[in-house]
Amino acid sequence: MQKSATTPEELFVKTRTDVTLYFLGNRAGVYQLCAGDIPECRSAKDKGVIPEKLIRDFSDDYLLCVLPSTLPDDEILLTATERGMLKCSAFAEYKINRKKYESALLRDGDKLIYAGLLGGASTVDMLLSDGKKKPRKDPIPVTGRRTYGVRGIKLPEGVTVTAIAKRK
Repeated sequence: MQKSATTPEELFVKTRTDVTLYFLGNRAGVYQLCAGDIPECRSAKDKGVIPEKLIRDFSDDYLLCVLPSTLPDDEILLTATERGMLKCSAFAEYKINRKKYESALLRDGDKLIYAGLLGGASTVDMLLSDGKKKPRKDPIPVTGRRTYGVRGIKLPEGVTVTAIAKRK
């Protein structure tokens, strides 16, 4: 597997206008947009466009991640949900010829809190709403795109996962 880019600047520095961008939302929606469809800023007065406004029929609450189609197929995408489910999938599974589709299966009331490249991390720490940090000791197995993933942690009643920290 090739080393993945670590910052948005590194991901997009060589993005051409014919490249497809994948926008991942918190309700597991994946939305595709051609980079050439993003309006250019022509003067200092141009304020730009909110990414969610670029995509027709964006139905997620907010955007978690944007990835270019130029990433290698063997890159691993990590997603995590509020209820502690973790999933790793090969980026090749997201290269589908549709404008909108699901990146994961979610249980009722659950939503994604993280979507991004695994980037060589071997495991993750989960930060909880009660202020605790819980490590996942085992590596996350690579599964298909249309799965729930694996349980990262058994959560006490009323506690949710608020953030993910990747570890090498």
